[in-house]
Amino acid sequence: MTQDTNHASLKIQLPAELDSGSIKKQYFLEADSNLVFETPTRASFFFGYYDKCPTDKSAQRLLAHCANFDGRNINENDAVEIGYFDIPTGRWHAVTRSRAFNWQQGAMLQWLGPDYSTKIIFNDRSDDSFISVIINLETGSTRKIPHPVYAVHPGGKIAIGVNFERHFFCRAYHYEGIHHEKWRCPIHPEDGLYQIDLVNGTSNLIIRTKDLACTNPIPTMENANHWLEHVMWNPSGTRFAFLHRFGHGEDFKTRLFTANPEGKDIYLFPDFDIISHMGWRNDSEFVVWAKPNEYLTTTYAKILKQDSLFSHLLFSAYRFAKKHVLSSKVSQGLRRGGACYMLMQDRSQLWTPVGFNVLKADGHPSWTKDGRFMLTDTYADESNFRHVLLYDEAQTCIHLLGKFFSPHNNTGYRCDLHPRFSHEENSVIVDSAHSGRRQIIIFNLDKHKIGSI
Repeated sequence: MTQDTNHASLKIQLPAELDSGSIKKQYFLEADSNLVFETPTRASFFFGYYDKCPTDKSAQRLLAHCANFDGRNINENDAVEIGYFDIPTGRWHAVTRSRAFNWQQGAMLQWLGPDYSTKIIFNDRSDDSFISVIINLETGSTRKIPHPVYAVHPGGKIAIGVNFERHFFCRAYHYEGIHHEKWRCPIHPEDGLYQIDLVNGTSNLIIRTKDLACTNPIPTMENANHWLEHVMWNPSGTRFAFLHRFGHGEDFKTRLFTANPEGKDIYLFPDFDIISHMGWRNDSEFVVWAKPNEYLTTTYAKILKQDSLFSHLLFSAYRFAKKHVLSSKVSQGLRRGGACYMLMQDRSQLWTPVGFNVLKADGHPSWTKDGRFMLTDTYADESNFRHVLLYDEAQTCIHLLGKFFSPHNNTGYRCDLHPRFSHEENSVIVDSAHSGRRQIIIFNLDKHKIGSI
């Protein structure tokens, strides 16, 4: 099934300003973050989103997409090669190709659980539809599922899918090549989240977008485009989270939900002005980058203007909490009403800030299994470097693991770092375009040594 190749015939298609060699080609790993492996620059190699691990359970093989172009948006004629690197030898094994991918999430390529070693799964295009494909790397057998996957259950037998044909007409990560006008509408009755049976290939619509739009509706939903995306399972696969987005073009709002595998027991979290990336800490907690609604930050002031026994009691309670309970960082952040990482309890309206005034920017978060460390990243700084950060919840501090020059920013073909832990959490894997071509970088992480600092 696999074949070794050195891509000697591939010529990368880069914009002239990158091909000229004028771009900075650099990254820096901090102390105790030693380089383990990096993909070559003879082509663009990337993995995809931050909620999946690119290495197999043995940490000997690295899954990747290989593209012979970069520095531009994807068109319907583009394809990527799918394969893996043998990490000890650096040898590339080409497996197949896909025509259903984007720069941020790839083709949803991943090792299939529960062993994360034998099979891979990814999305592809077949005739006039998107599908998913499962390949057994040991036997070479291939199975095609007539629905693309979005979030694969850790048990490997089911997945949650979205309507990528609908996503083409929304502000969402989508695939090129299929443009059915039936999906160009504010809400389609057949749109939503699907449960996909990866054993028998059947799928079932379990959450309808139109039903969510009718749940606690607000005025800005009227005549807006609605879509669902960013589905993530909790570690044991008992519930998944997803985003309901609605708006016009880049002007959109977001609501956060969780549900059980059958799409039941749906829970709507508080409305925030901003809801962005999330990451499960355990089966019942997750962080999400969010900003409280303005009314949450002004309600306190409005109540204090009332000359009543309730307002005086509230004022006294706040002063006591500020002095004896809240840290200065938390109280400062609450006063400014800024965005932050919020630790949410599943099926609860309660939240607490994480890394207040320490983690100051949105990123792509994931947690160690013990819930102590959170791995995240940043977008490009003023010098066009993206940073990889490790937040220590026990010590409320950040460790800079490395920074990577970023040549493409604020574009559809940017390269976010999307840091992920290896299965054993002793290394970190990122995508980077510091050389002008996408590369996957693996470096060591000694979190025990970091935790003792």
